Amino acid sequence: MRTFFSRFSLAAALLLLHAFLSACAGELTREAFVVELDNLPPQHENVKLVFFADLHLREETKTLPIFEELLEKVNAEDAHFILVGGDVVDQTTKEYPFSFREEMVSYLKKFRSRHGMIFCHGNHELAVGKELLAEVLEREGIVVLDDSFFLPKIGGKVLGFYGHESRSTPRKKRGRKKEEYLKALEEFHAPTEKLLEKDKLLPKNAPLIILSHRPELFDRIDEKENILMLSGHYHGGIVDLPFLKKGQLIRWYQKRKNGDLPPPKYIHGKFEEGRKKLFVTSGVSGGAHSALRINVPREYLVLTLVRKKEKKQ
Repeated sequence: MRTFFSRFSLAAALLLLHAFLSACAGELTREAFVVELDNLPPQHENVKLVFFADLHLREETKTLPIFEELLEKVNAEDAHFILVGGDVVDQTTKEYPFSFREEMVSYLKKFRSRHGMIFCHGNHELAVGKELLAEVLEREGIVVLDDSFFLPKIGGKVLGFYGHESRSTPRKKRGRKKEEYLKALEEFHAPTEKLLEKDKLLPKNAPLIILSHRPELFDRIDEKENILMLSGHYHGGIVDLPFLKKGQLIRWYQKRKNGDLPPPKYIHGKFEEGRKKLFVTSGVSGGAHSALRINVPREYLVLTLVRKKEKKQ
């Protein structure tokens, strides 16, 4: 009898814990911004972009109601473009079957916008095989950017998009000097040669929209550059409590995992430096390890582009 009650108590505790974690996970929120850009052509005034990242779809979560909610809300936006910032799949699906890859892409195909969807890889796509995934995405008309540009014409004028290259994070191997490791990390986050040559493809001084799953690229771009950058990766810090500095849990985790790394600087929110702008989303899913979120919303971003107003003398 005691064994029965012990098991019953354990089951009840697990159910309560599950309910608590589900309640903490948060509702899907819409965060809308008007983004002023230098030298935006009049034809691009009020172009609407929807951006989301970090769905972390896997077999046991792909039917969660939040993904249907995201689809319904994003389609209601009637955006010009839908932008996806990576980690749509989860590395726990490593060597996932072809059928799952097809299901994931069939989900993305349901999103509707005036000019389509643009996708950049995250670290989880890299872990499960980005080439295979890109092949299926492109077959369905989804633009995949991996150190590449997409230059559609809207109203007869080019609107520039670039997707940062998805590369393997340098590992601190035994015997590797700290200086060598940090140099490798700096190169990992640095702009590629192709990005540095963007002026050969874009009209002079035109704005460029960059998709980069990780936000560290932002610090490697000159503040004079006319850039709008969109990122994710850190899930908004996962836990936000009044007695903790915002993003502190992520910083503690990184320090424990690898104390040589500088703490994450851009975890969630809007950042601006000179002419360049960065938006970091908290994402949609809770990630590979837990659906837990405390005081950190699941979100998608709606960005409306407008021409920067000239300051009166």
